[in-house]
Amino acid sequence: MKKLLSILLKTLSAVLLAIVALVVGFFLLMNSMHNVKPSVKQLEEACGVRFPAFSIEDKEVSVGSCYNYDYTVKFKKKPGPEVFDRIEYLCKNGNVIEDDITGIIHNPWSGSNGQYRFSIDDSDNHAGYRLPFNVRWMSLSLSKDLDLMQIHYSLDD
Repeated sequence: MKKLLSILLKTLSAVLLAIVALVVGFFLLMNSMHNVKPSVKQLEEACGVRFPAFSIEDKEVSVGSCYNYDYTVKFKKKPGPEVFDRIEYLCKNGNVIEDDITGIIHNPWSGSNGQYRFSIDDSDNHAGYRLPFNVRWMSLSLSKDLDLMQIHYSLDD
């Protein structure tokens, strides 16, 4: 009888542990689906430019029809001319996106006088730009004169 009770308690504790692990895993998954944190690699895949390392200075989250994340990042070393040469190239020759409904074609990169902006809106055709998981809209803006960059993500619910 003691052996049967011992086996039953071990089985029950294993089942409870599995349930707790599943619940914790579910909450971690849900949090990661509604949280995006910019990284150098992620931005390179999304907009075609390899930025220098940076740290997050400020983060704002708002929830409306979707989750919106606004980051201000500070470069550890100000971007060099190779970064801005690449952005200038993409402004002129980068992949363009055609809106399937309106037929309007636009380049996600734009800039003038040292101010640059990258923006991909709610489109299924991202012209080879790879947005992070669950991100439907992304924009970033930076200036040659500053060591800060603004990043905005809008996530699906």
